[in-house]
Formats: sequence, C-alpha cells, structure tokens
Amino acid sequence: MDSAGNVYFSDTRNHRLRKITRDGQIETVAGTGAAGQAPDTVRAAGAALAFPGPVATFDNGVVFVAEMLSGVVRRIDPSGTMTRVAGGGTLMTDTGSALAVRFYSADALAPLAGGRLAMVDRAGKRVRSLDLAQATVGVVAGGGVLPGREGSILGVSGLAVDPEGAVFVADRLDHRIKRVSGSSTVTVFAGTGAPGTAGDGAAAANSQIQEPTGLTTDREGDLFLTSLGGSRIRRIARGGGAITGIGGSTDGFSGDGGPATAARFGMPGGVAMGPGGVVLVADTANNRIRRIRADGVVTTLAGTGEPGFDGDGGPASRARFNAPVGVAVDGVGAIYVADTLNHRVRRIDPDGTVSTVAGSGTAGASGNGVPAEQAQLGAPKWIAIDAGGNLFVGNSWAGGAAVVTPDGILHRLGGEQEGIGSIEGIAVSDAGEVSFWDRTNRRLWQLDPVPLNDDAVVNLASQRTGPIAPGLMLMIRGIGLGPAEGVVTSAGDDGRVPIRAGGTAVLLDGVPIPILAAQYARVLAIAPYGIANRGSVEISVDYNGRRTNPVRVEVRPASPALFTRDGRGAGLAVARNSDGSDNFAGNPTFRGDIVTLVATGLGKTDPVTEAGRVYADEGIAPAGRIRVSFGEVEGELLDVSVPFNQLSSVFEVVVRVPGGAPAGSAVPVSVRVGDFSSPPGPVIAIE
Repeated sequence: MDSAGNVYFSDTRNHRLRKITRDGQIETVAGTGAAGQAPDTVRAAGAALAFPGPVATFDNGVVFVAEMLSGVVRRIDPSGTMTRVAGGGTLMTDTGSALAVRFYSADALAPLAGGRLAMVDRAGKRVRSLDLAQATVGVVAGGGVLPGREGSILGVSGLAVDPEGAVFVADRLDHRIKRVSGSSTVTVFAGTGAPGTAGDGAAAANSQIQEPTGLTTDREGDLFLTSLGGSRIRRIARGGGAITGIGGSTDGFSGDGGPATAARFGMPGGVAMGPGGVVLVADTANNRIRRIRADGVVTTLAGTGEPGFDGDGGPASRARFNAPVGVAVDGVGAIYVADTLNHRVRRIDPDGTVSTVAGSGTAGASGNGVPAEQAQLGAPKWIAIDAGGNLFVGNSWAGGAAVVTPDGILHRLGGEQEGIGSIEGIAVSDAGEVSFWDRTNRRLWQLDPVPLNDDAVVNLASQRTGPIAPGLMLMIRGIGLGPAEGVVTSAGDDGRVPIRAGGTAVLLDGVPIPILAAQYARVLAIAPYGIANRGSVEISVDYNGRRTNPVRVEVRPASPALFTRDGRGAGLAVARNSDGSDNFAGNPTFRGDIVTLVATGLGKTDPVTEAGRVYADEGIAPAGRIRVSFGEVEGELLDVSVPFNQLSSVFEVVVRVPGGAPAGSAVPVSVRVGDFSSPPGPVIAIE
C-alpha cells in the first residue's frame, strides 16, 4: 500500500501489475496481459511484464515490482515511467552494479531505510540489498560461494543422458556438471566449482564453468553444454576428457556467417544435436535458434530477434519467438523448440516451416487427454523426444511435466496434485527412460508408468471403452507402458504369440495374456477365452518390473466391432467387394452382391480355440448367432470364420447386400452377436 492508500498487487498469471484505489476501483499499472520483455525505460501503461511477483512501495509514491523468472526489478515513478533498476545483467556476483548483476530469482521485496530495497533471492540462497541511489547491489544474509560437494545437487538447469543411461545434471548454482549413475550415486563430472570460463583444452574436472544450463550428448558420447556465464557453448570429450569451446565469446548478438567461437550469444539455453553434426542452440535472450555447423560457422535458423509470436505456417527465419529455451530433434530431423514465454512448443520441419505443436498460448495447466494445441502450458523450458516420437515437456511455471504422443494428444504426467513442481530439466535415454528435475522439491524424478484411467482399456476395432469379451483384441492406453520405438510380436514355431513384448506384459487378474504389440503409450493384447464366465476382470500393465494400477472392466459373452480403414472405429470399414477389391466411394458394392467385412469380439468359437494362437484349420466360427445389417436392413449371412493361418480373434464376415439396402457412399454397417451389437461408426459404399 502506498501513502495514498492505494493497494498494489501482481496479477502474475495475467502478467500485469494492478492497483486497487481508495474508492475500490481496480486499475492496471503495467503489463499487457501477455508475457514479454519491456525496454529498460518505458511508459508503464502498455509495457510488457513477465510473471510479475513481489511488490514494494515507498512513501514518495514510487513502486517496485520484481519479475519472478528473470529476477529483474523495475521501478515505476509517480509520472508513470517504468525503469529497470536491478537484475537482467550477466554477472553472477554478490556485489557490484545492480544493472550488471543477474539474480537467480526474485521472491520478495521490502523497503529498507536509507533508500534501499531488500530482495529475497531464494534460488540463490541470499537476501540481497539494492542501494537505489548508488545503483549497486549487496548481500544482507547468505551468500558466499555456494558449497559444492559430491553427492549434492544445488540447482539444476538442464539434463542429458549418456549411452550407458547415466544422467548428466547441469548444476547451475554449483557451476559444475554432475553425473548420476544408475545406483543414484552423484559424482562431479566437470567444473571446479569456481565460476568462470578458463580451462579450455584441460580435463573437464579441472576447468571452470559458469552457470551451466543446457546439456546434450552426441552418438559418440561427447557432452555439449551451454553456460550463462560468458554465454558460451562447449564440448566435453567422452568420459570427462578435454573441454573445448565451440561457440560464444561475450554476451550479445553477432557473428552470423562467421566462426561460432567469435560470435556473441545472449544467455544461451538448450542445446541439441541436429543432422550432419550440426549443434543447435536456443539463443534465449536473442529470441533465436542458431546452429553451429560441423565446420564451425554459425547461422540463425529461426527467429527474427524481436520477441513475440507470429509466423506459423511460414519460414522459421521470419517467425518471432519469445525467450525460447529448450530445443530437441526427432528421428526425421524436425526441430522442436520450447517457446517459453509464448507458452508453446513449436516445430521446425526439415523444409524450414514452423508450426505450433503444443500450447494454446495461454499460460496455465488445463487440458489433459486433448489435442496438444488446445492444452495450456506454463512457460515450458525443457523438452525431449524419444525414439518413438513422444514429445516430453517440462513446464517451469505451471502444469508440471507432460507428454505429447505421436497422435497429437497431450497427457499430463504430474503436477502440483502429484507433488511435482517447476521442471528445470528433462531428458530421455535410448531405452526410453524419462528423467526430469523438479526445482521446487529439489528432486530428480524418473518416470514410472502413469496410473491407468478408468477408460484405459478399449476395443481395438471400435476404439471404444466398454465391456470386453472372450477372444477380443483390445488396446490399453496410458503412459510409460512400453519401449519408445515400439515392438510388434509374431507367432512362434508353436503358433502362439508371446506374453511379453519389449519388456511389457499385460496382466488379466494377475496372469499374463497374449500380447500383439507394445509401445510407450499403448499396448495391444488378446483377452483369453477362459474369461467367459467371469462378470469382470482386472487389467494392468507391467513394464520392466514397474506395474500400473489395475483397471476393472466388465466381461460379456460378446463385444462385437468392425475394423475400419483408419483404425479409429469410424469411417470406411475394412471391406472387400466380390471381386476382391477394396470398397470405397469410388468403388462401391451393389445390392445383391457380396461383401466381406473384418470383425473381432464375436465371443467363443466352435470348435473351441485358444486366444493368441494362429490356426490353419478351416471352419472355425463364432459359437453365437451372427447378423449383419446395412442401415436398418439385415443382409444374408453366407459365412463367418477365422481366415486361414490367422489368430482366432479375427473373423471374416461374408454377407450378401440385401436388395432393400440404402445406397450411398457412407451406408452404416453393423454386426450383431445374439443381443450384442457393434457400435455405430463403420460405413461402406453401396450403389
């Protein structure tokens, strides 16, 4: 509250500083509603703020506000002019020019006597003092060189995984790179603990590193890192060998088209390996993604340098980004960027086109199981991609960790409700194991399978939840259920498919069942025929000894469904015309002609068969009565049986199209077993 009785408060999520006047009116003092970087001196009204937090007022009407993520402190005088007075520099020192110093965070402000301001720098473990008249910074409490020791991690900014599965940690507060082995032993890999940039050419353990930030490894096991201090990009030979500078000279922007070692970068963030030995760097403060070629030349790949958001659908070089941090590359060479203050993840295709793949642009944590572009992200900083194309996102502000599966759906992996806070590093190993650093709780997490939802088990053909049946081909949807690249099984010499694939097993009432395929986000399996007399069963997934919660599903004698061409349970059915050609709008069947459909979930067979076994016998058919309808008109069933040398869970249904069937390019078709009918969705073309 100021001397006039106005109450000031930070509307953090809306990126505004607001005040409540004495008569109860609410006014915006600064901030546009979108996170952004304001010039050092600007009119407060209409100027951008990014996550404003602590506020302090003086009797002379001056208001101070601190931006929590950047640690910048701004002064707003009674005339409405806003000025940066501290933070936002490049020096990580306890004393010196307030404008040249950069703080770890800004978590509280309070006025002190003599025109000074106290600030809590929680991440830096200090209470700092700002002399406003002299524009200098000091320390009230805490400080000194933060202790670095084996077995401790002080403050992480980035992660990487080596070929052996050990996790490298960029311990920014300790100015070291640390290695966490499979037994959770923490050792110092690089850095003496003294901040600096000296030591190129020496062993990594004897070199100086100042605030390491981004990490990645190449196929040879060399480690690449960015550091905020000096804005450098460096390489460490495998096993902790010599450290070498490959980019950066001082803070700023320059050097495109020339040697990267002479170029200037601005607070570089993430680093990733691109095709052809290219090193990709998120040049965060310059709002660019830059690349260092194998010959050492640096160029700008994406970003104009101006903070903002635009350019989707066009060349990445003409698009605007806002403080991008994380960068990753998938198996086809597409580049993904954590566009942090735009609350999005964007993709740069190999042809240079940029698009948004996750994030609505509104900061938050809403949206789970929805298209990723509709979900909210909270200042995502770090991203990683596994071999299966799953995109992992670490939100630094809200939303915890999330994954975008190849179908474009975003799934939350954990947030505040699960005790997971701000994510400051995320990495995935070649084996698909995901690690991330939780800054809030100071913990290195490794991802276990996420609990299965009640709707995790679906009919493979219809893609719908509901009762299962003996012999049904089913799919279990979740997170962390199998290997990243995916494994597809086949029948062995005994004609049976296995009960484990790539370390994954599906358990039905605790017993493994035949499995067809396993991948990170889905598993395909077959319900055994022996469940016919059970009212319900429990299904869970075990991946390398880590088991999900069981999901209870109802069992019915039949749960029929027709396969569709798109695999989603709707649209054109998998159907052949009488001449063996595929049925579609341009190649319809005719009334009175024969069409063959493909179904699962038709229940027990006659003769009795074993689920998950391939049969060469002819005449294996469902035990129940089968009917097929086109619209509301029933057709003449000619045959329904297991095809030669196929699993007994798949049936070909041969039926004559009735003369009274409706005509059209999308005539609904359904199959019925006794009282149980397939769900709507599949269609065929009839002329």
